[in-house]
Amino acid sequence: MTAANKVVVLGAMERLDARDVDGVIATAAPGCTWHGFGPGPIGEDGYVEAIGTFLSAFGDSRFPVDAAVAEGDTVAVYHRLVGTHTGEFRGTAATGAAVTVPAIAVFRLAGGQIVEVTLHADLLGLLMQIGAIPAPGSAPAPAEG
Repeated sequence: MTAANKVVVLGAMERLDARDVDGVIATAAPGCTWHGFGPGPIGEDGYVEAIGTFLSAFGDSRFPVDAAVAEGDTVAVYHRLVGTHTGEFRGTAATGAAVTVPAIAVFRLAGGQIVEVTLHADLLGLLMQIGAIPAPGSAPAPAEG
């Protein structure tokens, strides 16, 4: 069961890395719950919208997997968002900045399908990389006016 679950999750991550959102959804059970993509848990439609925002804002984005660990019905994946800020993201216009964002996603499976995903990504680091907020120790942006 553990090895099979890892295969399912790594397949989903390969599809995400290829920007195949429909393929990712195909690995999830109906009613799958996604955490870490907004202020609360979301369903399939919310996930499609959230990941679509990333794919639009980081036009060449990839999601390479660095490590995966499986135990029972749970698979944890350490991966990265790697890409270029080519579109608006959370109010910040495209900057052309290259970004690398480490993340950990924890998947729970049942019956060979993903039933729950919890994402922990360095959103603060991403916002600093695109200049949406100043990095620690940097000079604050001058006030407009």
